[in-house]
Amino acid sequence: MGQHNLYDIPSMMDFFLTRFANSVALPDPWTYVNAFPDFSIRGYSVHTDRTDRGFTVLKNVQVSGFEFAVVELPGFKLTQPYIAATITTDALYTPNAEYHVVDLNKGTGTVTVRTIAADQSGRLKIHIDGNAHIFTINEPGEAAFMVAGIDYDDGASLDPNTSLPLELDILNGSRSPLDLVVTLTTSDTNITIVDGSENVAGLPASHVSTVTGIVVRRKYEGLGIPLTVTLSNGSKTVIQHFTVPYGVVNNTLSKTLISDGSQREQKVPNNALNYLPLSIGNRDQTVNPGELITVLGGPVLGEYDPIFLTCVNDNVVATLPFFGKEPTWIGEYMRGTKVLIKSDASGDIEMFGKHEVQDMNGSPTQSNPAYFHRTIHTGKVTLSVTGMDQTPPLPVRAKVRKAANDALVMVQILDGGTVSSTQATLHSGTGPAISLELSDDGNHGDLTAGDRVFSALWIAPISGVYRISVSATDEFGNSTVGIDMGTAHIIP
Repeated sequence: MGQHNLYDIPSMMDFFLTRFANSVALPDPWTYVNAFPDFSIRGYSVHTDRTDRGFTVLKNVQVSGFEFAVVELPGFKLTQPYIAATITTDALYTPNAEYHVVDLNKGTGTVTVRTIAADQSGRLKIHIDGNAHIFTINEPGEAAFMVAGIDYDDGASLDPNTSLPLELDILNGSRSPLDLVVTLTTSDTNITIVDGSENVAGLPASHVSTVTGIVVRRKYEGLGIPLTVTLSNGSKTVIQHFTVPYGVVNNTLSKTLISDGSQREQKVPNNALNYLPLSIGNRDQTVNPGELITVLGGPVLGEYDPIFLTCVNDNVVATLPFFGKEPTWIGEYMRGTKVLIKSDASGDIEMFGKHEVQDMNGSPTQSNPAYFHRTIHTGKVTLSVTGMDQTPPLPVRAKVRKAANDALVMVQILDGGTVSSTQATLHSGTGPAISLELSDDGNHGDLTAGDRVFSALWIAPISGVYRISVSATDEFGNSTVGIDMGTAHIIP
């Protein structure tokens, strides 16, 4: 039986009773994360068909819109795009009135506009997938705009006390160009807003534009800059909160090794959810295009440990966490222990590295309850990319979803470039194998083009248990053949 460390229970109860008796005002806008597939919060209800582990995120929720994603782990933008979701808003809108709902799918970069009528209670019902989405909700003819993302140039200095130019992606979901005032503030007294306002004229309609010119400066080392962005066109104001993941360091992380093909794996009981190997490549301890790289730090207690890497760089396609398989794709803030190098990458890639180990010595305290995680070193990590892409595509997850009398077979694939062909073979053990050609073009049963989930519609499958194997070839002719992705149950 496990043992739990108990602190001063009476003091804890006094704290909670006092807090509940003097509750703070609810935030507006607000953010909420829930591990259940279905839930309700503050008048909103969310339903998903998720059966895998994960979390559903509602972010920056306000009457003018919200953000949504189904993710593998909170804090990581590791979306599950194959999930189907339905969001019903609170009764914030005029009953039976029509609204223009602008949807930016951050997984594909596409912008769509839908007309949705509120029900008799003033609620809107929105059907989407599990990708990261940003919605603006507007009356017909009303201006629609929102910050789609905030980041910094990947060539910016990582040193403290250095000015940091920011890049704000602004979504104009209106039907005509917009003039906006962008204002930046922060609650962190260690942050200096060097230039916190921009007048932006002529933002194109139904388009995401990058706004530059806003500059901040940080005084100390750290991993996040809390910011509030206010957008206004004179008649409408939108306020959003962000944390820019900026690794500010003034030293180089030493004592590191490159792993580019280790066979070390972490596994869970279900074969379809096997964790990835520590790294994938040709095992020459150099960084080549297309490889999945892990940087190891140490040794501590005789072992090397994976370094947590923070990266914003066009030469990196995705990062992945040590535990779990869902990637964070390019264009997002990327943090993980594994880095997927782009197929045409070359030169140096600079990242922020954090070496943490489990420290099982000592005892937890109220001021330090997470005693088992200890930071050994932080610093810059530079990967020098040479050579050509010789790494085949890697299938990481397979899923079969019933669709009326048919079934949709979906496979998520990691690759540094373009996957030119993908096949799934389903074996029942009692009949001939079923072979399907999968695509990621938004057709032939594929839900969303370009989201790296390859799909095919399986017509009238016979009920039973099927073993799934996947083969794939990339644009350079690198192939992986017959990767076992576990089993799927077809129920009549």
